[in-house]
Amino acid sequence: LLSSAYCFGLLVFAWYLQSIIGVDPCPLCIVQRIFFLMVGLFFFFGALYTSPHQKYKRRFYSGVLVLNILGGMVAAWQIHLQHL
Repeated sequence: LLSSAYCFGLLVFAWYLQSIIGVDPCPLCIVQRIFFLMVGLFFFFGALYTSPHQKYKRRFYSGVLVLNILGGMVAAWQIHLQHL
């Protein structure tokens, strides 16, 4: 639950920057927010549903890992574009 709270906290802070401060997000920032939302939901539902079967735990953590890798690739691409 702590990991999902962290992801949702980052999304709330991004909403604050966009709505209150007035910082407009770029398309890659929006994609990163979608990945944070998906990872946060994975962690939230993973905390609610605990399965005694090891097979389901591996699938769950594989899904989280894939989402984290894809989100990291988007973030790395955005950093690369900003340095150009």
